[in-house]
Amino acid sequence: MRHLLLAVLLLPSPAQAKKRNLDKAEEAARQAEERLKTPNLTPAETAEIRHQKAAAVEKIEAIASEDPKDVETQLDVSKSLASVEEAPRAIPYAERGLALAEKSGDPKLIRTALLTGSEVYYKAGKYELAGERAQRILKDNPKDRDALALYMQVKGRTSTPSGSNGGGSTAAAPAGAGVEASATATSPKAAPAMTNPASLEARRHLDAGWSGLTLDPAAAMKRFDAAVAADPKNASVHLERAKARQQTSDFRGALEDAAVAASLQPGLGAAYAARAEALRGQGRPDAEVLAAYEQAAKLDGAFTGAYRTLLAKVAQPASAGGSQAAKPGSMGGSASQGSLTEPPIAQAGRGLGALLALLTLAAVVIVAVLRRRSDEEGSRSR
Repeated sequence: MRHLLLAVLLLPSPAQAKKRNLDKAEEAARQAEERLKTPNLTPAETAEIRHQKAAAVEKIEAIASEDPKDVETQLDVSKSLASVEEAPRAIPYAERGLALAEKSGDPKLIRTALLTGSEVYYKAGKYELAGERAQRILKDNPKDRDALALYMQVKGRTSTPSGSNGGGSTAAAPAGAGVEASATATSPKAAPAMTNPASLEARRHLDAGWSGLTLDPAAAMKRFDAAVAADPKNASVHLERAKARQQTSDFRGALEDAAVAASLQPGLGAAYAARAEALRGQGRPDAEVLAAYEQAAKLDGAFTGAYRTLLAKVAQPASAGGSQAAKPGSMGGSASQGSLTEPPIAQAGRGLGALLALLTLAAVVIVAVLRRRSDEEGSRSR
């Protein structure tokens, strides 16, 4: 009995097991992200590494679904996603953690949730929201060093109209090497900032859409439609919906929005980059994708690197016909569309099954040890 108790005590607690699984998935996603930066990857290699990162990201999100009412779990998942270049996907979990913290009324939890949200929004390029959360902490404690440091970082910055990437940097671009990462960065010649009432209303819908796209794609897309309805003449709004449609594999819709964005603002290189990604998603020939990137690069130097990288890949004999087999990364900061095909709860189920199997194995070993010891004691007594 003593050995049985010892074996049970040695087993990791649910919290420890959850933390271990989260760290493991986060490390796998980080390693995949680093491998995607390797020069001269073939399309097949890029697709395989993307798949590996997508699987790791899904495991991270599955941990959130294991305990959806636990504040720390939601915030830990949010921080893990942000640390592996998935800040937009981290936002819903940061918001859920904050809502749960506020419901609990615990000042320490609320402060932690606000700080996490500020960090995540900062990495996603949403500087106003990052500053807002830092200010809420400073209102209660003006000497809070962490909140003050974050507030000083975002002070004076203006969030990009894009809610899909890291404020125009490649850090929150999709998990694709070279072409995708640089091509989907927000162009410095993007559509004008949203300042009029219609644009501000559109932005609210866009923010809500990006926040919920991973958890409820159908509801999120309604918010993108509402954004377009609120400000139909804004090229940036159409560009955002194109990116969202890209994530939900609606490549035809993404093409339509990219075309509208280009017609509303002919010099918008990002619209042609969006067209290139949609064409890639449809499995269209490399020549068509390359032509769209070429136009994007002509209009905006930010896409020159993407164009040259794709041109080099197409020129490789080994890539002939291969790039069409590679699935595109999303333009909204997602590693792939994998999270839309298998719900996170499925991953959680497999994790529970593994834990039960481990407990069963431990019990069998313990019984065998006890039986052997009993036999030895019996033989000695005889």
